[in-house]
Order: sequence, then structure tokens, then C-alpha cells
Amino acid sequence: MHELGHIAFGDVEAVEVDEESVGTRAERESIYDRFSAESLMPPSMVRRAWRSPGDAGELAGRFEVPVWAMERRFVELGLQG
Repeated sequence: MHELGHIAFGDVEAVEVDEESVGTRAERESIYDRFSAESLMPPSMVRRAWRSPGDAGELAGRFEVPVWAMERRFVELGLQG
């Protein structure tokens, strides 16, 4: 999904990208990560499924994402504890 963010935002080798208009490489990577998180772990779905911080492994399996990504999503959504 992260790689689809590259394509969705026009950052592929076949497309010339004006570096100044789309930020630094780190800023673009952050955008791609956000795209992935929003696509694979929508806030409403994660909040509905969440019961406790210990749910990361179970929900990671359900959403088909790495445990670390689900743990980070919990933090982003204020569900870490």
C-alpha cells in the first residue's frame, strides 16, 4: 500500500517531480505512510475493533498489517492506553 502512495502522488521514475513542490524525501515518505495507514486501517474501523492496547496482534492480523503498524496506529488515534 505504501508503494501505491508513491504512484498516487506521482512519485515514480517515469514522472518528473518538482522536488520543491512536494517537499523533502522524508516529507513525501511521511505522506505515503499516512496514505497507507488511512487506506488499510481507517480510524472508524480501528476504533470500532479496538478493546485494549493488547489487541495490536489480533487487529494486525484482521487488518493484514504488521503489528508495529497497528501499534503506531493506536498511538496516532490516541488508543495506546
